[in-house]
Amino acid sequence: MRSSATTPLESAYHALLKRGRLSQNVSQAALITRLSTVQDGLSTSTTGPTTTASAPTGLYIHGSVGTGKSYLASLFTSTLPSHVSRRRAHFHEFMLDVHSRLHVARSSSSRYGSVDPLPVIGRQIHDESRVLCFDEFQVTDIADAMILQRLMGAFWAAGGVMVATSNREPDKLYEDGLNRELFLPFIAMLKYRCETWALGGTQDYRLLGREDAGENQKVFFTDAEEFQQSLSAATNGQKMESYEIPVMMGRKMIVTAMPTDNDESKLIVFSTFAQLCEAKLGAADYHALCRKAKTIYLDGLRRFRLSELDFVRRFITLIDLAYESGTRVVISSSATIDEAFAEIVENERQRLMRKSGGLKMSVKKGGGSSSIISSSVINFSSKIEHVAVSFLILAQLKPPTRVQNNDSMETSQATIAQRSYTGCRTCRQRKVKCDENRDDIGRCGSCSRLNRQCDWTREWKFIDSSRAVGKQYVILGKNPHPVVRNDKHLRTTTSTGQLTRSRPLMFVNSSSVDLAATIVPAEPQSPKSVGKLNFRPISDSASSSEDSDTQSIVSRVPSDMMNYGTRSRDNAIHPLLFDKIVCRKIMPMAVRFKLNIEDDENVLLSSAKKFVPLRHAICAITLLNSGMKNRPELIAGSFQHYDRAITACRSMPDSYNCEAVFFLHFILLMYDIACASQRWPEDRGSWSIHLRKLACLARVPAGTTVGRLQAYLSWYVLLLDAQAGLAGNPEAGHYTRAFLDNGRSLPVWPISQSQRQVLSTPGAMEIFLQTHKLSLITFEMFAEQSQASLKLRSMLKDRHVGLEERQQFIQDLKTRREELWQANCPSDIDNLDGMDELGIIRGTYNFARLQYSILQLHLHTSMYPYQRLDGDAFAEEDARHCTYIIETVRQSFVFNDKENHHLASGLFLAGAATRLPHEKAAALIMLKEMEHAGLSGAVARVRNLLELVVREQAKKEITGGKADEVDWIELSKEHGLKNVVFGM
Repeated sequence: MRSSATTPLESAYHALLKRGRLSQNVSQAALITRLSTVQDGLSTSTTGPTTTASAPTGLYIHGSVGTGKSYLASLFTSTLPSHVSRRRAHFHEFMLDVHSRLHVARSSSSRYGSVDPLPVIGRQIHDESRVLCFDEFQVTDIADAMILQRLMGAFWAAGGVMVATSNREPDKLYEDGLNRELFLPFIAMLKYRCETWALGGTQDYRLLGREDAGENQKVFFTDAEEFQQSLSAATNGQKMESYEIPVMMGRKMIVTAMPTDNDESKLIVFSTFAQLCEAKLGAADYHALCRKAKTIYLDGLRRFRLSELDFVRRFITLIDLAYESGTRVVISSSATIDEAFAEIVENERQRLMRKSGGLKMSVKKGGGSSSIISSSVINFSSKIEHVAVSFLILAQLKPPTRVQNNDSMETSQATIAQRSYTGCRTCRQRKVKCDENRDDIGRCGSCSRLNRQCDWTREWKFIDSSRAVGKQYVILGKNPHPVVRNDKHLRTTTSTGQLTRSRPLMFVNSSSVDLAATIVPAEPQSPKSVGKLNFRPISDSASSSEDSDTQSIVSRVPSDMMNYGTRSRDNAIHPLLFDKIVCRKIMPMAVRFKLNIEDDENVLLSSAKKFVPLRHAICAITLLNSGMKNRPELIAGSFQHYDRAITACRSMPDSYNCEAVFFLHFILLMYDIACASQRWPEDRGSWSIHLRKLACLARVPAGTTVGRLQAYLSWYVLLLDAQAGLAGNPEAGHYTRAFLDNGRSLPVWPISQSQRQVLSTPGAMEIFLQTHKLSLITFEMFAEQSQASLKLRSMLKDRHVGLEERQQFIQDLKTRREELWQANCPSDIDNLDGMDELGIIRGTYNFARLQYSILQLHLHTSMYPYQRLDGDAFAEEDARHCTYIIETVRQSFVFNDKENHHLASGLFLAGAATRLPHEKAAALIMLKEMEHAGLSGAVARVRNLLELVVREQAKKEITGGKADEVDWIELSKEHGLKNVVFGM
């Protein structure tokens, strides 16, 4: 029971009513009474340590936008007694602070024996602020979803009180998110700790002031000249310059801006939509930008497609934070608000109908943040208008004239008259008209707008990850035409109204033919210069969608399509794609530290200009990367380029440039590793052939100069070969054995001039060299442990090895590992805070530290079949390693560092070994987020394998067994899965 005395909150509320600042509202008055009860409980509590029992129940306020939730919550916070510590923050801002604290906690722990930092951070937040008042409580990030329970659980356990406002009720938080069932315990905890309060009413009070203000506060829609006039008036015609805006944890954001006339600490910022919303930016960047900017001029808003939900998510975050900070946003758009989000809103409407049973349709369900944005964007048009008090939208620009404009939602009558039902197969199956106009990548207008796979150019179906590939595709040797396995035409079958045709096509693999006896094919004409790319739509004659049962199979596939991806115009594009996309997938650390750049040019591409086989290898792996994802028509061309590269490689004289040959075998190694994980019936061990050749090329005579990239790749290949051995591949180990037998010596890449400048402070270079040496030592550990694992598995297969002998072997190797680590770990690694060189040194150390935990965890769990059944002597230590690996990867996600596929192996091992369900879920979620890393969907296969392991472990426990009875290597063999290098 609360006292009859009026609280400061009620007094302030009635004063505002009396002055006319607020209008009478029954729902708001009831909320004030409930908030006063919370204020009473906080006022009467002692100023000493609090407990859960003494803390009053918090409040979770949800309702429509503009109904006064945030205003009343701010009033509640500002009228709290002075002895009650409080913090009022936007939820995005709060989570950024949490991630920053996590980063500090992880960085300050040089040894793995640290506890889970989240409960500690939760108690720290309580010590600083007993009351947390959040605005816009909305969980859209999977990392946030997984840490909230431990973080807020510790805060509430310490006696904290939370008051939050949101547009969603608690049960709809993280709705349709990936593995949402693991988020449900937090929702239950939230509803227990906070009373759910629905604020009634639909009136948006923010719009009343705008209506009273007249034209000056309305939302304007103007042309391009009007937008430029507004920008010129704000800048007084002065030139804008580049400004650096500090973000967090040493990161900076560069924008085009100029100081305002009244306050030089505030900026007028100009940016394009692509720069702000299509780049890899997050809430931290937008928070820093809105804190610094008074006005943001945003140019280039357009119509969004379903595939661009990430852009929409970033745009929503930007607008939310701009409104929260009072930043004015001026937007130029090529479409009205309704048009900009029409496709997404329609998709959301259908999703809700399917969910309610009103529309029966089979769709691929999304997850994570994209699903949440999709479920919230249906109200986005009204949300834009609701925050119109804070920014001006200038829209309805005439789109620029283009030769082809697939974004147009309207079609002229002339175009409609030309449509027919003989377009792409996708449109025919959907029973809609195809406009028969194809874009640069061969999709018709309808498929392009809906981001569908268009079957216009796809005259065959390449089934990825299927054993049926061997039956559908045949070998293409020296004969440039497709070869049919038998003389009979394949039958055309019709099922459920859909046509499916099996076609014999090309399947090229190095082990399929005797490449040593194959003559090097004649080299085609050199492709055009990369700088003169000519994108032209494929002519209609190149691909016909009409099929005839009487036509021969070969004649149905045009010769141009059989060479798709190998034509001159295609070959000119491959180097660009390789440089921008594929390089960061096959050697991410080299790209990050620019080891692949010399004289402002990619070393691999410059070598390929003089070395034709390397050029074919680059084209092959570029086509493979695209073909395994959403362009299966490119697979045939990928095999052709591979065939030419490997054939030339086998007949190559020894006088060729060793560096170029090393690069060639490295690219082919990456190619074969990616292919080995596919369910193809051909030999899946051809990757080991390249390891043998690379082992010979890595032995460099004394005094020989080795380039930075080749030196780095020499160590990188060592890690890849060692990982293949640790995954139980008996054909692995050629490179690691050569390394161990030849004095464990490989060339070391020199430090770049820019790094020397950063490491110029006293002692910095010495610490960097120590951490660099430590990272190379972990590579040696990988090589030694890989050979030990292969030896143990072979011994157990051939003869019995006693339990004591196995355990003693593991203990001896563990002891050597720990002694070697302690002897080489820099003692000053924790004394670098505030130094500019912290990033380089800390990044090198963190890489080594992560690999050390992966090694130790593998040593205790996966050295030989069913190792964990031998005992749990390392269970406590393994739990710490699992937590460290998962938290380290999660911290990488804070910096949008999801390209490094070496994180996948650690996540998989930790997810399989941990006994904590929330850590298994976290590993699966982060692997889901990393699916773009690596070649040909490799991380997706890692995630699928981990899901299989987790399911089998659960089955064992349900039937009375133990999760330790599941061995992931043996399980992979049972299911015919080939794991060479995780994430590659």
